[in-house]
Order: sequence, then structure tokens, then C-alpha cells
Amino acid sequence: MARGALCRGSRKGFTLLEVMVAMAVLAIAGMSVMGMVRESISNTQYLAEKRPAFWVAENAMTDIVLSQRWPGREWQKSSTVLAEREWFIRSRKVKTGSDDLIMLEVEVRQKKDSESALASLQTYVLDS
Repeated sequence: MARGALCRGSRKGFTLLEVMVAMAVLAIAGMSVMGMVRESISNTQYLAEKRPAFWVAENAMTDIVLSQRWPGREWQKSSTVLAEREWFIRSRKVKTGSDDLIMLEVEVRQKKDSESALASLQTYVLDS
């Protein structure tokens, strides 16, 4: 009886296999967490660029509507500085089905020759 108690009492630690399985599980979990953190940082940087671009687009659209100087049908390009960055703006007037109603488009890019816009706005106004 003393011998059985001795055998059961001497196994107090983990086996090498148990430790290796636990390490593998932790490594896999750690890699997935790192992937989520990397994606979160990337999204945060993208949104940090996108928010000021929308401010620039809103300011440009407001200037056009308040001045009532409609851009032409071809893209008109300009630039402005906001938050110590230069932003490139394109605006144009689009004909609609109504003679009295026009659509205005404004796009903002961070680079002059960038294909995709960070911000894009459209509105309809009466052409008086």
C-alpha cells in the first residue's frame, strides 16, 4: 500500500508532451492576436488619413455651393493645405435629367496622381 501511494505522489509536474502542446496552443493564439493588432493599426492609420480628407471635401463643396460658381463638366483641379498636408481636389458639374438641377462632385486625394480618392462627395443644386 505504501508503494502505490509513493507512485501517485511522485507525479507532480507536466510531461514534455503536455508542455509542448501548451506552447503550440499559445503560439497559435499569439499569432492570431498579432494579426488582429497589425490590422487594427493599419485601419487606424487609414482612418487618420480619411477623416481630414472628408473635411477638405466638405470645405471645397461648401465653397462651391456658397459662391455659386459651378465648375465645368471637365474635372477642375486645385489643392489646399490642411493639418500640415497638401490635399489635391477635383470638382466637376454633372448634367442631370432636369435642366434646372445639376450634380456637383468633389474628390480629394492625398497624392496628385493617385487613382483612388480618399474622400468623395456629391450634391444636387438648382442651377439658376
